[in-house]
Amino acid sequence: MSEQIKPCAICGEYPYFDDLAPFAVKCKNNKCTNGIDYVARSHSLDDLVSKWNALQHNEFFIVIPHELPALNEILGATNSNRYVGAALKKKSMQLVALYLPNKTLPTPLTADFLFYSKNARKDPDNIASGATKIIFDAMQQKGILVNDGQKQIRQLHYRFAVDKNNPRIEITLKRAM
Repeated sequence: MSEQIKPCAICGEYPYFDDLAPFAVKCKNNKCTNGIDYVARSHSLDDLVSKWNALQHNEFFIVIPHELPALNEILGATNSNRYVGAALKKKSMQLVALYLPNKTLPTPLTADFLFYSKNARKDPDNIASGATKIIFDAMQQKGILVNDGQKQIRQLHYRFAVDKNNPRIEITLKRAM
């Protein structure tokens, strides 16, 4: 490892590496909410250590190991029946909430999204629009963000890639200065 691992910013414990999930790291303190529960198998151990260390300095890394509905899917469901559209959004928000930290994030923030899709068929703007809305609404509902307006979210950055075996969304939230 090229980078020295740092202790948890919340409880001061050093993390441990979970053998059950390759390249996963968590805080040793079970009561602490800090940690990366899931990191893509393609990442190196050095990459994981860098992400853990970033967590300790006003950066938050979240991985949602699923694809979320694109904007066209949400609009199609809503246009067919508003209850179907509302149910799709609610189900997606509940899924996202499973992977969110249990702490309020400092604002204002910048958000970097890296979307890994199964294929390159969906338009990037549809992927980003639908997923961003669902993710920020889930964060607000869970109390991680007080609001998802322009005062709280200063910048959004999007990148797109294809990983047919492991579609996911990687989000890095950084304190905006």
